[in-house]
Amino acid sequence: MNEQERAAYERAHQSYLATKARREALEGKEKKLFEMIEDVEVGRYSASVSEVLAIAKVYNNNAINSFHSIFCFGFIKGQRAEKAKKRRKK
Repeated sequence: MNEQERAAYERAHQSYLATKARREALEGKEKKLFEMIEDVEVGRYSASVSEVLAIAKVYNNNAINSFHSIFCFGFIKGQRAEKAKKRRKK
């Protein structure tokens, strides 16, 4: 790993730790919201790395601006999962 890659890894790791600390500090409804999100089993309908990177690239890694697209993407994945579930029941 070269110096630039190491620095990028360190920034990503620090960001991960800060996010983890913020989640651990949550209380009440916010804590329950994130517990509910983390408990979701998406199975094979999870976003692929290439899909996530494509959205991140278009929105320059800005979660606020990309939220609507991310939500719609998740909604589409959920619809596909429900259709597959119905087909399996038949």
